[in-house]
Amino acid sequence: MIRISILLLVYIFPSLCTAETCAKSPQEFKREVLPILFSSKEKPVSLAASMDFDTISRRALSKKTMTTISEENFNEFKNTLETLLMAGFLKKLSTFEKPSLEYSFVNVNHFNIGGEVSSGNSLSELSLEVHKGQEGCWKIVDIVIDEVSMVDNYREQFQSIISKHDFVTLLTKMKTKLKTLRS
Repeated sequence: MIRISILLLVYIFPSLCTAETCAKSPQEFKREVLPILFSSKEKPVSLAASMDFDTISRRALSKKTMTTISEENFNEFKNTLETLLMAGFLKKLSTFEKPSLEYSFVNVNHFNIGGEVSSGNSLSELSLEVHKGQEGCWKIVDIVIDEVSMVDNYREQFQSIISKHDFVTLLTKMKTKLKTLRS
């Protein structure tokens, strides 16, 4: 189930919005960003504008790992993870029929938006965890497909590699995966 969800995640999430787009409210996020999410047109736009890769990267590493790596190593990890996610996500969310997604507030700086999405005969539950970033823009900090969190899944996989090897091995494996995706 986890592997299927990861594959879905890696291949279904295209670019969200242009670099200059900044949703200043949850309603604006739903109105401006979601239509682009499920657009059938490939657009040369920046996924980074709608995702908080710093938060995603910090959550994807254990607290212990975060205390043992340098800021330089963290930034290299964050940039590699961002590139990996963008390389994988620029493919297929547009294959989903436009879903009816609803949002629910967690607090003034956090909301979830989700619902069922379908592609062909396949039906999945999609949830986006969105928070208000430092610059006041609402950004995605996690994607959950069929109750499997992208961040939790990555943290589990990354911690497994780090505990068997080390952080440098994790970075090497991520870069190797990126080369494979690009070829």
